[in-house]
Amino acid sequence: MNRLTHVDGLRAIAVLAVLFYHLGSTNFSGGFVGVDVFFVISGFVISRMILRELDEDKFSFTAFYWNRFKRLYPALMFTILACLAAGVLILPPSLLIDLARSSFASVTAWSNIYFWTAAGYFDKAAELKPLLHTWTLSLEWQFYVIWPLILWATPRRFLPISITALSIASAVLCALWWLDPTSPFFWMPFRIFEFGMGAIVLWLPRANRWTAEVSTIAGLAMVAASVFLFTEQTPFPSYYALLPALGATLVIWGGAGGIGAILRISPITFLGRCSYSVYLVHWPLIAFVVSYTAQPLSANAAAAIGLTSLLGGAALYRWIEEPFWHGRLAKRAWSIAPQWAAATVVLCGFATTGLWWRVPVERRIEAVNSTQYHITHFGGAGYKANRLVHLGANGAPVSFHIMGDSYAHQLLSGLDRELKIRKMAADAFVDNGCPMLIGTNRILNGGRDKTCSNSISSAISSFRRDEKPILFALSWMRYEYVLGNGSDSEITFRSTDNYLSYLVAHLLETKAAIGNKKLIVFGGAPSLAGTKLAPYECITSPSFFGHPCAALMKVRFAPPIITETLREGTIADHGIVIVDPTKYLCDSKFCPAMVDGNLIYSDGAHLSLFGSKLIASRLLSDILTVIR
Repeated sequence: MNRLTHVDGLRAIAVLAVLFYHLGSTNFSGGFVGVDVFFVISGFVISRMILRELDEDKFSFTAFYWNRFKRLYPALMFTILACLAAGVLILPPSLLIDLARSSFASVTAWSNIYFWTAAGYFDKAAELKPLLHTWTLSLEWQFYVIWPLILWATPRRFLPISITALSIASAVLCALWWLDPTSPFFWMPFRIFEFGMGAIVLWLPRANRWTAEVSTIAGLAMVAASVFLFTEQTPFPSYYALLPALGATLVIWGGAGGIGAILRISPITFLGRCSYSVYLVHWPLIAFVVSYTAQPLSANAAAAIGLTSLLGGAALYRWIEEPFWHGRLAKRAWSIAPQWAAATVVLCGFATTGLWWRVPVERRIEAVNSTQYHITHFGGAGYKANRLVHLGANGAPVSFHIMGDSYAHQLLSGLDRELKIRKMAADAFVDNGCPMLIGTNRILNGGRDKTCSNSISSAISSFRRDEKPILFALSWMRYEYVLGNGSDSEITFRSTDNYLSYLVAHLLETKAAIGNKKLIVFGGAPSLAGTKLAPYECITSPSFFGHPCAALMKVRFAPPIITETLREGTIADHGIVIVDPTKYLCDSKFCPAMVDGNLIYSDGAHLSLFGSKLIASRLLSDILTVIR
């Protein structure tokens, strides 16, 4: 079958978009759509190949799947084995266990489902998952399961309308799905329309010269608009995925024309042929550099990774991908591939233990339980959210209330202990991930989060009954892109200052709703969010090469902007008192993450049980000062 070089050129555009996006280029803010372009190309190429073989009465399911295996698996398994080896040397047990599980999921073609199940409130940062990008490969393999059956079983005259109907149904499902935001991203049924759009090209009339030029220009413009104008805040895939998918479809249809010559330039087509290997290489490089340094990529690191991805991808293509697919190793794949698969499974099995012996002796206790560290050591562990919780001595009168999100939740264990010591009591109502301000709501799955709205109402109605003050704590900077204002649509803030002004206004509204009682506001807390590894992950990392993140276990003190904004915005309301958490957690220069060998934080932002205990006495004293 003749290779269409303009399709290779389109592959090059797709992989460069993904590469620059993952390297943090703000100009490629929508570079993630490169994946959608790949799906369209796959739909076209696979359908073209199968239909050609069906016409020639040469199609075999066995031959098809073996061809796909040779095409994709050798390079994938080599990448996985390299990642597991690097993980043993670099990753802490918690991340190594996650890598082992995702490796097995990748080999067995369900990593899209694996990463879908892992998407949650306290989920690890994407940059710490070296095989996160394999979700696309698993989704494509799931496409391979059904697509040959559809093309083989459907009478040829009904195929165009069948594929069109299936694609429309998938696109509508993707655009209108409301139950959760991640399923349309990770699950194949929501993406089948992109493969289908590529397949439909095979039934379009051959483009004449003028049509080909217009089609190519329009298609490239659509892909470019998606790459340069979409952002992480764009609801995606939804109906937005139609733009890059349609653009890719038009380029495939018309790209053989004159304008398409730009896609047929030799270096571009070579990159297109290497695009799969470049895609495989680039993300693990990013993940391991971030895991080792615990810092976001610097410009120099991004440039080095970009160049290494291109060179490494070319090498992987030259010595692994191409030889196993068409070259000298193709006939030996039957014997070599099972050996690699067995090695992968064995390594995965060993790695799922976390290999805690790699960890410095003094940190092995944390390492053994590292996968559950945040859950078990979070300052609010053991205290339920979304309901009224009693703290302190039984029978003692309630002295104050506590309200907020996980930043209030983290205070409960420490305050509970301190209240019992002083024979006092308080009660709390917290909802993790909920802004807990009157007049606001969180947008979740395309609509209002009813649980959050109910929590706000329940807390206010519970605490409005008396004159006891309320301690209010919030992750102030978390909600800029997920707030709604009494509707099912998100608020678009012009700037962060505009967002902060909104928070202050609704804080004042909340104060008005609770009456004359004091509102003690826990301001902006220091955070290790700038470091990519949680403190427990840093200290349990292997020390074969030393570990630079150990030197980053503290952040330089800087007064949080939000605290001053809250103070200035509420200065006229004498019923609001702002408490600055940095005075409990920082000295004049630094905010440490560890005191006397104990971690203050259970992750990059939340206080641990120790951290909650550390600040409780001084915080409670400040609260009592306000009360008295």
